[in-house]
Amino acid sequence: MVLAVTVAVFLKSSGIGFKNPGLPSQTGSQQQISIDATASEIALDTREHALICVYHGDIVECTLDAVNGINGDGTVKWTIPVTMSSPFVKISESDLLVADSGGRYLCCINDGRKKWELTVQGPIINADISDKGYAAIVQEVPGYKCRVSVVDPSGAEVFNRSFAENYVLQALPAVSGRYLIVNSIDASGLFSVSNLEFFNMKGDPFSALIPEKDKVYPYTFMLSGDNTVSVGDNGIVLYDSERKEKWRKDSLNIGSVTALAGKYIVIASIVTSGHSATQLTSLDMKGENAFNLTLEGRMTGLRSFGTIIAAFGDRDVYFISSTGRIISKYTCRTMIKDVLFIDRTQVVIVTQGRLFIIKI
Repeated sequence: MVLAVTVAVFLKSSGIGFKNPGLPSQTGSQQQISIDATASEIALDTREHALICVYHGDIVECTLDAVNGINGDGTVKWTIPVTMSSPFVKISESDLLVADSGGRYLCCINDGRKKWELTVQGPIINADISDKGYAAIVQEVPGYKCRVSVVDPSGAEVFNRSFAENYVLQALPAVSGRYLIVNSIDASGLFSVSNLEFFNMKGDPFSALIPEKDKVYPYTFMLSGDNTVSVGDNGIVLYDSERKEKWRKDSLNIGSVTALAGKYIVIASIVTSGHSATQLTSLDMKGENAFNLTLEGRMTGLRSFGTIIAAFGDRDVYFISSTGRIISKYTCRTMIKDVLFIDRTQVVIVTQGRLFIIKI
């Protein structure tokens, strides 16, 4: 039960951020642009229940039996057959990792070709891949809570390590490729607590951190320079490359968070008092506010590309610069499921059964 609740918090945290009164807020008000009237459109077969992402400028449609790379006009550029029941994807600068949640299969794709594929021993819980090409797979195995396996850029196993006491939520190869971070939960005590453990690429542990006593920080991601960010429901901590705490922010109402340009942390929270609004805050490496911005409506998702942020809700998408300037706002008649950047000027709006490609 504890794990189920924690995973639910983790999924929530993967999507927006917090309210910080450090800077004067600015409210953007400009003409809404209709997505339906201005975008090119690609129809999807809704029976496929496809997972959509963008990789190296291609729209990727991941179904239960194939991974397809698609042009902006809907033409299929490449196809890789797979067999999965619940696919998910992770993307690095060079590779696309496709894994079967609850299954045993995963493969690494590079520019439309299958780089390597694996069938692991137990059901896959999570997986990730670094810009250097190292992948980490969290899986269930008999006799343990889980096992973490690390493979090199060719798909050959580097090491594996089993965990008897803690539930592992994430295993992240460092940006530098020098070590692995394992984010786990110890649920053996009265209160569950998060642990961050660091392993060298031989599988030997060399450091461990507890972000906060008796608290769960279920989501971890990395910034440039091997800086590590640990996110909880109401707190966030930044560690430097030597695993020293640089700063922390507590008593926050965090809904979702994303990295921007590798050196900013963008956080959003829904304003509950008065009219429906979202507070968007950007923090730099020193923990100082780069900007505060109040957006109209409930923006429940965040994406970024380069120095541009997309904040989106059920019907609206705001595009915002790294300085907090609203570039444009789009509205859609159908519910928005995701917003994906093709490049700095083109974006895919994912809705039920349709993709809309807009220019910002």
